[in-house]
Amino acid sequence: MKKLAFALIACLASGLLSGCASHTVGKNTLVIVSPDGREIETEFGKAFEKANPGTTVQWLDQNGSSTLLRFVEAQFDKQSDKNAGIGVDVVMGGGPETFLELNDKDLLAKLSEDYGIPASLNGVPLRGKNNSWVAGNLSGFGILYNKSIIEREKLQTPKTWADLGNPAFHDRISLADPRQSGSAHTAYEIILQTNGWDKGWHILTAMSNNARTFISSSSMLLQNVTNGEAVAVPAIDFYARATIEQAGAKKLGYVEPAGQRVVTADPIGILRGASHEKRRNLSNSFFHLRDKNCGCFAKERQAVQFNLHCSAPLLFHPRIRHCQKTA
Repeated sequence: MKKLAFALIACLASGLLSGCASHTVGKNTLVIVSPDGREIETEFGKAFEKANPGTTVQWLDQNGSSTLLRFVEAQFDKQSDKNAGIGVDVVMGGGPETFLELNDKDLLAKLSEDYGIPASLNGVPLRGKNNSWVAGNLSGFGILYNKSIIEREKLQTPKTWADLGNPAFHDRISLADPRQSGSAHTAYEIILQTNGWDKGWHILTAMSNNARTFISSSSMLLQNVTNGEAVAVPAIDFYARATIEQAGAKKLGYVEPAGQRVVTADPIGILRGASHEKRRNLSNSFFHLRDKNCGCFAKERQAVQFNLHCSAPLLFHPRIRHCQKTA
């Protein structure tokens, strides 16, 4: 056991995890590469293993969408045959742009079906070309803020994206680098699209002027608000609500700018090389994972007229938890 643990640590240290995976990962282990937070991984891992007795989920954490993309591409570049795979079965999260690049480079396996997910919602794609990926969850974007600091320092509660550019918030907000974070890239796109090019860039420039830090992962922004290093940050809705659930509604608040709500999809796909029968079956069962309270979530988000398969973010969403408690 110690020798195996040492071997894994050695692989991690040398950046050769994928090379070791084919030797150390069992046939009943599903390997998922993802930039998502630990909470989502824990929730999904437990649900998947419960739904598939005898299986194990192994996560390869990536700190941001660009890191995930570079990791996957680098591992495939080492392979003379893409169909040989890289020891990773599923890629989860990172935003549509990440999956567009993976699809363009022919690194995704075609899914066996569309799992009942529509092609698009209000113009937003929910499936990739030739079913190369499907939306695992739908999310909106808003502002997570620290109520305690705002009340103590008598600041105005932010209600719009433009409020984050208020001089009163100078050196009091944190932002994520859109070159590294897919969710940050999407959030800034939403600001441009809902406010127009000129006004949108004015807002983004003012926000950037107020930022005390630009970090690589949007999940770290939530920590900054919780510990008081930032008063407000852009945030994905389910991450924000989960953070509020943990820290308490007296301390933190969340708002979505009125009239600027845009629902976006976060994809899930199977990487090429996950074709071994048992592993492929495990990967496909990932997409079939459902939760009896998905419908409750769909009713909560009125824009959604269908019931998406419950992936990790949906399982973790506070609304789902509430439904489970009251069911």
